[in-house]
Amino acid sequence: MKLFNLDSPVMVFLSKVANLMILNVLTIICCIPIFTAGAAITALYYVTIKMARGDDPYIIKGYFKSFKENFKQATIIWLIMLVVIAIIAVDDNANSANFNGLDLNAEVSPDGINSSVVVTSSNIFEQTFSNIFSARGLISGQSFIFGP
Repeated sequence: MKLFNLDSPVMVFLSKVANLMILNVLTIICCIPIFTAGAAITALYYVTIKMARGDDPYIIKGYFKSFKENFKQATIIWLIMLVVIAIIAVDDNANSANFNGLDLNAEVSPDGINSSVVVTSSNIFEQTFSNIFSARGLISGQSFIFGP
């Protein structure tokens, strides 16, 4: 039966889905200590890009290779991002307390930093997923989920 042949489109699709599930589990486990989240996410991107290019590497071996190679620089950048996230969270909590009427006499500052960060991150998210799942990518065979 051709459906269960390893080279059939169904099995290629299922193997890529399984590889993505393995990558997600590895990333979640490696993100448990918060300071390693930067290296874990970098390794996730590394292996995912390899899969998208068709260089199907060994998933676990490639993940931990990238994790080790990029640990120092990814951790430094991640710690800087954590500080920025903490500042935004504190600012957001202060503004939401003011808007909820807890301190009506306090002066409310404009929330320009928060909205610009949200808009920037949502644009990056939208562009990434529109490139992966775009109709143009599916027609030209560039989408890594559905294969070339």
